[in-house]
Amino acid sequence: MEEWAKIPATEEKARLDREESESQFERDESERDESESQESESQFERDESESQESESQESESQESESQFERDESERDESESQESESQFERNERKNLAKVATDVLLRLNLPLSCLRGQTYDGAANMSGESKGVQALLREKQPLALAKLEASQLAAVDCVKKTLRVKRSDESFHQIYARACDMISEMGIETIQMPHIRRPPKRYTGNAAAFTPASTEEHDRIEFLKVLDAVDVQLTKRFDQSSFDTLNKLERVRVSGKVEEVVSLYPELNRNSLEVQLAMFKLQYPSSTITDA
Repeated sequence: MEEWAKIPATEEKARLDREESESQFERDESERDESESQESESQFERDESESQESESQESESQESESQFERDESERDESESQESESQFERNERKNLAKVATDVLLRLNLPLSCLRGQTYDGAANMSGESKGVQALLREKQPLALAKLEASQLAAVDCVKKTLRVKRSDESFHQIYARACDMISEMGIETIQMPHIRRPPKRYTGNAAAFTPASTEEHDRIEFLKVLDAVDVQLTKRFDQSSFDTLNKLERVRVSGKVEEVVSLYPELNRNSLEVQLAMFKLQYPSSTITDA
C-alpha cells in the first residue's frame, strides 16, 4: 500500500515539474520576444533619428548653398551697378570737358558763361552730378537758362489749376461732359469695377466706395490736378530760378538789388541810372510789357 501511495505522489511531482518547466519556457519566450521588440523599436528610433539628422544636414547644406548663391548674385549686381555708375560719371566728365573745349576753340571765355540749356537728360541737366553741375563748379554764374516769361506762364498755369480744384468747377466740367455724351448719342459714363482692399489694410472699418460715377470721377479729377501741380513745381523749382526771378524784379521794378553784385560786368551805379531812364521811357509792370 505504501508503494501504491508513493506512485501518485511521484507522478504529481513530475506533472508539477513539467508545468513549471513549461511556464518557465513561456516566460523566457515572452521575455525574449519583449527584448527583441524593444530592440527593434530602439533600432527603428535610431534609424528615424539618423534619417532626420541626415535630412537636417541636407537642408542646412541646401540653405547654405542658396545663401551663397544669393550673396554671389547680390555681389555681381552691386559690382554691375558700381561699374555702370563709374561709366556714367566718366561720361559726364567727358561731356563737360568737350563743352569746355568747344567754348575755348570759339574764343568764348568760360568766365562770360551765363546760362545753360540742355535736353533734360539726367547726365546733362542733373542738378548735382550732371554736366550742368560740373560746369557750374567752374563758373557759378552759368545758371540753367529759362526765360522769365516762361516762369510767369508756369505760375499762371498753377494758379489756374488751383482755381479749378473745387467741387463747383468739377460739377461744371462733368455736366458739360454729360451734355456732350447726350448730344453725340454715345454710351454714358459708367463707374469701373472697384476692388475692395484687403481687410488687413482697412481693419474692421468699412472700405470707402464711391456712391456714384460722379463721385468716383471727382476723385480722379483731383488726382490729375494734384499730379500736374506737383510736376510743374518740381520741374520749374531749381536753384538757379531764384536768381533769375531776382534779375527779373530788377528789370521790372527799376530797383537794383544785391543779386546784381554777382555779375562783374554790371556796374551798379550805371545800372541804376539806366534802369531809371528805361522805366521812365517804357513804363511796365510785367516782364512781358518790359
